[in-house]
Amino acid sequence: MMTYGDDFPDFVAAAPGLEELPYLADVARLEAARTRAYHAADAEPLGPDAFAALDPAKLDRIAVTLHPSVEIVRSSHPVATIWAMNAGEAELGPIEDWAPEDAVVVRPALDVVVRRLPPGGAAFLGALGEGMTLDAAAETALSDARDFDLSRNLIGLIEAGLASALRGPSRRSKP
Repeated sequence: MMTYGDDFPDFVAAAPGLEELPYLADVARLEAARTRAYHAADAEPLGPDAFAALDPAKLDRIAVTLHPSVEIVRSSHPVATIWAMNAGEAELGPIEDWAPEDAVVVRPALDVVVRRLPPGGAAFLGALGEGMTLDAAAETALSDARDFDLSRNLIGLIEAGLASALRGPSRRSKP
């Protein structure tokens, strides 16, 4: 039952009469991602201490395992804003900046959370999800978005509970 709606976004995208609502399929994709996140395996998200212990000189050998519930939804529409307004998480109103948005869906604890990603965030998380190291993922994100900010994206990764493990030489060398 939990995968029942997985094909619904494709149906919406092809449904006659919905051409004037091109963003609707992406909103349905976001909702399907929320359902999958809800049913994903539990895992303890890493806290700030795990990242504070990283040796910055070894970022080329450190990889991040994303939380099992993490899903990225990329859209050429302001999908996170539309979803938030319709979910009661943002005030209803006109969308001033009708621009593409990427969203991440995660369930680090009991509740599913949807967050709008900053520039390059989807590429960064996607690269981490493919097993790339932190520095390789940052390079991928910079290729995707010139204004990618590694610090901002790492803060979001930690705050949202998107990481569940670190792999590689993750501890600072003792003096």
